[in-house]
Amino acid sequence: MLVLCLAACYPASRGKIIEARVDKLDANSQDLARQLLAQRDRLRQESTALAGQLAALQGRLDKLDKASHTSDADVGVQMQAVREDLATLHGNVDQYQHRLDQLDQGIQQLSAATDEKFAAIKGPDALKKLEAAKEAAALQRPTDKKAYLALADAKAASGDTALAQTLYTEWLQKWPKDPLAARAHLALGTLDQSQNHHREALSEFGEVAKHFAKSAQAPAALLHSSESFAALNMADASKLALQAVVKDYPRSPEAKTARARLRKPAKKRSHR
Repeated sequence: MLVLCLAACYPASRGKIIEARVDKLDANSQDLARQLLAQRDRLRQESTALAGQLAALQGRLDKLDKASHTSDADVGVQMQAVREDLATLHGNVDQYQHRLDQLDQGIQQLSAATDEKFAAIKGPDALKKLEAAKEAAALQRPTDKKAYLALADAKAASGDTALAQTLYTEWLQKWPKDPLAARAHLALGTLDQSQNHHREALSEFGEVAKHFAKSAQAPAALLHSSESFAALNMADASKLALQAVVKDYPRSPEAKTARARLRKPAKKRSHR
């Protein structure tokens, strides 16, 4: 069995710079979030106390209302005072609720802004994934697994790569062992490969080769893995993948392609 998963490499200096910026942003965001949450908790406690006062006043008003049928006009004066206190408390509760709503909105905005800043630091791919996540949140998902997969296929075909990747990933989380998962893994790998994310692509192709070796997608996964190995200047691994296609799936269309490629000298490609 070929090992199709590789450890990602990244320039150390740039990685440390990004890590430092992310850590600083994370610390600042967490501090602000803690302040907002603490303020929200205080307001909720005060709002709860006000609700208790409202209940007590309402109880007094109910008693006075009953007493008004059998007692003098002094009860009416007391009732009016209680009603005024109730109106004041209702106004205070409304104000607290408004402030709580504002805090909740602020916390949500902080979270969204932090996500965008993280994505901006990490680069264009992260921004695309964030936008895809927002679009995905508003997208109605089919409950049927085939329709769900078809939706992901449609997004991929239309060029909405980031959203398609999100949908394929979600699909695999729901039905990881379903035979159709081979299609989802292959599609994810192909999308990664189209963006020159060859290590990620190899991981997806590896899932097909390892867990769905008898699927119709298995020979294509091996053939694509050969291409990604070649893109990473791993000529030996690329050749082994082609040989595996020919050996394990000799009658497949991919085997014909693999034989043709094996007859040609390997070409090195620059790794991006």
